[in-house]
Amino acid sequence: MKTISVEKAKRQLSDLLKRVQKSPVAIQENNKPAAVLLSAKEYEHFENLENMCWAALADEAFDRNNWVGPEKSEIFLQEMLNARD
Repeated sequence: MKTISVEKAKRQLSDLLKRVQKSPVAIQENNKPAAVLLSAKEYEHFENLENMCWAALADEAFDRNNWVGPEKSEIFLQEMLNARD
């Protein structure tokens, strides 16, 4: 994966948007990882993978009779989302 600085990303945004259609680009600020820029198609792919993972975990829990109701599920999901921040 190509890595560029924030300053270079600002100067070359149009070119960068074309580049990420082929491969994600890591962006560094003060020589530290700050973000990864990827195409909308690639982002959608990752979202689909995440959804498939959650569905598989739900199926597994159901099969083990560890099914929890919507209230506990909502609390769990909120905790997971908060942990990502």
